Amino acid sequence: MPEGTPENTPQGNQNVQPDQSKALLVLILNIIIPGVGTIIYGETQRGVIQLVLYVVGWILTFILIGFFISLGAWIWSLIDGINYYKILSGSGK
Repeated sequence: MPEGTPENTPQGNQNVQPDQSKALLVLILNIIIPGVGTIIYGETQRGVIQLVLYVVGWILTFILIGFFISLGAWIWSLIDGINYYKILSGSGK
């Protein structure tokens, strides 16, 4: 990460202004489809990893391990969505 870039924002969003509608969209999408809200926020690689883990987890549910993979990806995405909501809405640093 380049020097001076805040750790909690993607490189392209260094001057994030409070945006309640985008914040809510990111949170809701991460709840419904893990990783999609993260991609919209600008963390494309992280979002794709979350989405792939979620889908692969559901594919592997027939051997039971997939449920835990999907659950883990969903929880990770939910935490990211909450953090992005705080950042975008201006309610947290």
